[in-house]
Amino acid sequence: GTTTVRAAGTLRHDRGPLTLAAELGYRLHIFTPDELEYLEIAHACIGGGLALSPTLTLLGELDNLTDHLERRYEGGDHFYHVLSAGLRYSARGVSVLARVVVPLDDELRDSQTPLLGLQATTDF
Repeated sequence: GTTTVRAAGTLRHDRGPLTLAAELGYRLHIFTPDELEYLEIAHACIGGGLALSPTLTLLGELDNLTDHLERRYEGGDHFYHVLSAGLRYSARGVSVLARVVVPLDDELRDSQTPLLGLQATTDF
């Protein structure tokens, strides 16, 4: 299995139906199939959204990832870029997001196909 710990700071600006956001953060992926292994990733992203209705929002994001924090890799450029587009439904403290994530770098496209993600959150 994989456990991900994520910490980030986000700047967000809402103006009418438009939302703009920028985020800087850190992710720690912990893998435990047979033995403990981890991967550190820093990310910076910009994104935006357009409210189509009070409950439905169209979203887009460009994410820049780097594994430069990993000491096991030496030399080379370890920056990766990912584009995502999605649709979020929010009502009464519940939010469901479906999105497509597409790697933009040749190195990632060769090893990963576009991903479909589903995320659900609730407020207590």
